[in-house]
Amino acid sequence: SRNALLSPSERKIAPDFHRILTSPLTPEDKTSQLENAGFTVDYIKEMEGRVLGAVHLGRVRLIDNVEI
Repeated sequence: SRNALLSPSERKIAPDFHRILTSPLTPEDKTSQLENAGFTVDYIKEMEGRVLGAVHLGRVRLIDNVEI
């Protein structure tokens, strides 16, 4: 599990990725919020009714996609 690769502080931050991804913000605002939370953002895109995202938290890459 990726959780084993995250530090205790990173495990507390990790759920913010999904929370921010599902928020009603623009991709640009989501990117800003993620960066402010401590993530390094690879991409946040809206495509075919979904929001796709990939970020790094420490040495771990997290990916997610959610329906808009």
